[in-house]
Amino acid sequence: MNTARTMIIVWSWKHGGLTATHDEWSTDSDINDKLIRADIPFTSTAIGLLRQMVEAEGLDRSVYLFLHRRHGYSQKAISQILNSLSDFQQSGGVVRSFLFGEGGDYIYIANNHRGLLGTKGTFSAKLASPYHEKDQLVSAIVRQEEKLVKSVHFNAVWQHYSYDFKAKIFELREDLFVAFLPFLDEEPLNSSVLYAFLQREENQLLFLRLLSFIGKIRKGTALENTLRSFEQTQKRSFFFDDCQENLKAVYGVQEGRLYEELVMFIKTHLFVHDQTVDLRQLRKQFDVLLRNMPELAYT
Repeated sequence: MNTARTMIIVWSWKHGGLTATHDEWSTDSDINDKLIRADIPFTSTAIGLLRQMVEAEGLDRSVYLFLHRRHGYSQKAISQILNSLSDFQQSGGVVRSFLFGEGGDYIYIANNHRGLLGTKGTFSAKLASPYHEKDQLVSAIVRQEEKLVKSVHFNAVWQHYSYDFKAKIFELREDLFVAFLPFLDEEPLNSSVLYAFLQREENQLLFLRLLSFIGKIRKGTALENTLRSFEQTQKRSFFFDDCQENLKAVYGVQEGRLYEELVMFIKTHLFVHDQTVDLRQLRKQFDVLLRNMPELAYT
């Protein structure tokens, strides 16, 4: 059983004092947990470097790899990195990879007071406090000189990301069917009616989340910027660009196939003009996928 845990966080760490490609931090717990700071922009060389870093942790550790989008990491990059680690995973290695940056990600202290990342490559941030006139410094560091971070921060981030993929899919399903309540007793349903409903201003966030789920939000577009703004204001992660590749690599072929089938159903029934839509079938496909993901949606 994997007990020790390693986080590898690829970010811009130079303002936090990182002078090499990477360094290692420990936590103030009895468990031999480890946090590796790495500043590696995405290139073909980066794939090999990250593979070596993950494999060096060994098969008796679980590894969470956090990749900053502004360092050039994307869904395609995750696919390439996880594919390079396929032998490691088939041998029993545990690795998950998450994209983060500029949004509502839980790893940031600004979004979660037990997060890890502050501002400009640090483990600390100043947060507004309702009880004090001045902003209060929140730090994940125990002792800088010993490269020691607080286990309570490490544990909170690890626990959240342990069920992050399933939680986001679960939340999308619930929010989608709450929005579709007025249509649940209508049969048959026309896709054009549902599409027009989703495009209403009050449903904009839900519409964008669906687009991200089926891979229809391109980098650098107005749609991406709008969804990023929703993340920043609501302090939640809404993008699914790291989800599908992890389902295939982490959970298995069946889970990856169920995800792809759900994506295809949404594409061909909700996003095609004048098609008949069976919302019961849509709900069933969400349910089957979620049942096949072993962890809880929440803890």
